[in-house]
Amino acid sequence: MRNRPWSLLALASLVALALPAWAAHTEKATLSLDQTATIGTMKLAPGTYQLEAVPGSSQLVILRNGERLGTQPCHWFRLHTKPSQTEVFLTRNRVQQVRFSGKLMAVRVGGAATAKG
Repeated sequence: MRNRPWSLLALASLVALALPAWAAHTEKATLSLDQTATIGTMKLAPGTYQLEAVPGSSQLVILRNGERLGTQPCHWFRLHTKPSQTEVFLTRNRVQQVRFSGKLMAVRVGGAATAKG
């Protein structure tokens, strides 16, 4: 019986360590460009990029070939229906929104940039 409090403490520690991994789900989208475009205040050359956002966060991360290029502010908003596929919406070569497959929440891009952050 003396070991029981230590066992419970060890179990509680494991659960506490695992919680951030469960809570930090990242939504991802691929952006393929055949011409120069912008996202927020960042200019993107033609190529393929990965866009990542953690639900509820206010930053969209931009990566290319696994290298983090920077972040852009984003705002989450609710859709009326879940999209069947992930889509990145551009207007005049400017990224406006990212909608994630099967999710009611999407991001709207806008604001100041943080490069290499």
